[in-house]
Amino acid sequence: MNDSPIDDDGLRELLVSVLDRDASDAELVRLNELLRNNEQLRRSAARFLCDDSFLAEEIGTIEEAISFIKQSAESASRNRPLSPSLGGLSSTGSEPVVELAPKRSRSFSLKTSTGNRFRTALQFVNSHGLAIAAAATILMVGLGWHYAVMMTKFDRLYSLAAVPDPVEHDRLRKGARHAAMMAGAASVARITGLINCEWAGDDPGLKFGDQLSPGQRLRLSRGLLQVTFETGAKVVVEGPADFVATAPTEALLSHGKIAAAVPRFARGYTIFTPTAEVVDLGTEFGVDVDDAHNTEVHVFDGDVVARPRGEGAAKSELIHARQDEAVQFDSKTPAARRISADRQKFVRRLTPDRSPDELPQLPITKDVALWLAADVMPVMKEGARISTWPDILIGDNRFPDDAWQFDERLCPIWVRDGQGLPAVRFDGWSTYLATSPMATGDRLTAFVVFAPSPASFASQSHGGMLLKYGLDAPSLEFALLPNRFPRARVWASNDDGSTSNVGVLEGQAVEPHYPSAAAYAYDAVNNRAELLVNGKSQGVTTAPKRMEQHAKKYIGTHAQPWWEAYFLGNIYEIVLYDTALDASDRDRVFQYLSSRYGFPLND
Repeated sequence: MNDSPIDDDGLRELLVSVLDRDASDAELVRLNELLRNNEQLRRSAARFLCDDSFLAEEIGTIEEAISFIKQSAESASRNRPLSPSLGGLSSTGSEPVVELAPKRSRSFSLKTSTGNRFRTALQFVNSHGLAIAAAATILMVGLGWHYAVMMTKFDRLYSLAAVPDPVEHDRLRKGARHAAMMAGAASVARITGLINCEWAGDDPGLKFGDQLSPGQRLRLSRGLLQVTFETGAKVVVEGPADFVATAPTEALLSHGKIAAAVPRFARGYTIFTPTAEVVDLGTEFGVDVDDAHNTEVHVFDGDVVARPRGEGAAKSELIHARQDEAVQFDSKTPAARRISADRQKFVRRLTPDRSPDELPQLPITKDVALWLAADVMPVMKEGARISTWPDILIGDNRFPDDAWQFDERLCPIWVRDGQGLPAVRFDGWSTYLATSPMATGDRLTAFVVFAPSPASFASQSHGGMLLKYGLDAPSLEFALLPNRFPRARVWASNDDGSTSNVGVLEGQAVEPHYPSAAAYAYDAVNNRAELLVNGKSQGVTTAPKRMEQHAKKYIGTHAQPWWEAYFLGNIYEIVLYDTALDASDRDRVFQYLSSRYGFPLND
């Protein structure tokens, strides 16, 4: 039996690779074993396969119905032209516009635009009389019936496809065991950014999302490369450079310049050079190694300890460098010396920080841990796939905890909604984003601005996940149930080793298509949890379990895909605070969000 673990990201990539027929024989063997040993995973895989097959067929049927309305309207009035384009049904002024989704597109528009199509059909009635009214009525009834039948087919095939085949079970287990023995070592880091990179010699070019194995060497001739380690440490490598990711907590720089940013919980991250060993204490710093192997260490924030390396070096000589201090290690002299610090010598971010005047005016910046806004991105183009949602650094939020999606097929897209507001759109069955590991304390407040679809493919038990903290308990789960009721809870561990949900609160239903804001404050210190929707409290309960952890934050899904908890709709903004904001500060944040997204406050 194959006991090798697979993380949540790897599992999704494996499922989608099978759908796209890109999976290798070894991957197919491994997936088969996972499916046969886990009923929940079988159902999740069945949902992927059935959705892909049925939607390819059903989209064509719905397109034919839309085409019928278009032709009817053109016949009734030649003076009202209809312009086909991508996206869904909409109208501008008094002129209806029919927009067709491309066949086999996994876009949000097909599943969320049904209500728009019905409303547009009614506009045809007003413009063209009873003949079109009859056609529109038939279409509305037909589409509703069609959707119900399609869902019935889905539910039936999910159960059928999840039934195990005991005849093949043993053979597949043996094949999977062999594949596991042939599997390579786990990765220690990922490529999370590239700008104008050129590689030295015969080095293969790397791309966004590529994993680095232990000891993998990167020889960069020019350009900028961002490497994010499994611990959350980020390193910007500036070419020309020779860099090796040796382990999750260390790297080797033989030549060139790097800028490292290490979260406090990952302190101890170490950079080796030919002449120095630099140990981080939870900080940001730069390292420069010249052709003669001389090393300079410049501290931007926090502090580091360093010592000389190489022949004749005094191993016991530790040097402590703090913010705005620098140390040089000479290849010819064992002793180190202090030099003037120079922040401008290093590239610290692939995306330069914006000044506060260029940013939305978030009223509370103290204790901000993560801030994502759809209208603050380097590239904003309708329909563009979002592989990186950058963390906005302001106030106490100084470490960039960007949200990523490394598989292009699972990327959400950047859109403008019906009111022209920028948003990140999730398709409800495969798209999501995740940060690198972040620290979470025992007091927190999470704000999410979202607009759901009228439909949902999420399970009743979990709903469509807006925000999920990591894989293990304790974990915050902030979701929208299929009836569009926001729900927040903390999945926690009990003293006897069992798990349970605490701090469970459910809010009033929100309107589809239009932005709403929900906030969840969890305060384990004062044993109090509260959920708010559009500024109005939905209830208060106890918060008896600690939340302190280091884990990824997932956006648009549960951390484990077999729970069928993908969110279908738009997410506009997320703000996380490392404290339980008081009522006054929460009101200020809700007022800010209301002014940005136009939803009314329920005082």
